[in-house]
Amino acid sequence: MSYRVSLTVLLAAMASFSSLCRADEALNLENPGFEADRQGWVWGKEDSESELSRVTTESAYKGKLGLSVIVADGEQAPMGSSVLSNKVPVEPGSVYRMTFYARCNEKSGIGVMLQFYNEGFSIVGDAKQILPMEVGDWTEYKVEAPAPPNAAYAAIFIHSWSRNRCNVDFDDFTISKVTKP
Repeated sequence: MSYRVSLTVLLAAMASFSSLCRADEALNLENPGFEADRQGWVWGKEDSESELSRVTTESAYKGKLGLSVIVADGEQAPMGSSVLSNKVPVEPGSVYRMTFYARCNEKSGIGVMLQFYNEGFSIVGDAKQILPMEVGDWTEYKVEAPAPPNAAYAAIFIHSWSRNRCNVDFDDFTISKVTKP
């Protein structure tokens, strides 16, 4: 009898432990730390022309390279900076988490969005992380959101609005499917 109780307790403990050990499923985000320069990321037309966003060694959190977004006072960038990751497949209704590291070097106005797209690549939803306006050291940011019912893809969109001044470094982006026990 004690053997049965011990076996039952052991199996229950193993089931609890295995559910705690589940890891989120990382999606195939191309070049998440900018180590391959711009590969896998698309710069907006205005951003490309005015070089508001640059891959530099000074903006790396880990590795050798990171993304720097600088918009100075009076900069001629009416649309702001725009950098978009590759799109990765998602399942409607599943929860996804975007993580990244950022460092604000000056008071800044910039956001990072986890955007969801349908099969025709139109945006059908997003979740935003607006970075604090204050100067600070490297900080990890996380945003979670369920994929809308008509979502087929997700991507990361980094954007400063209009003529908002900003000076921010970014590195080590991820998109993961959240697995809950």
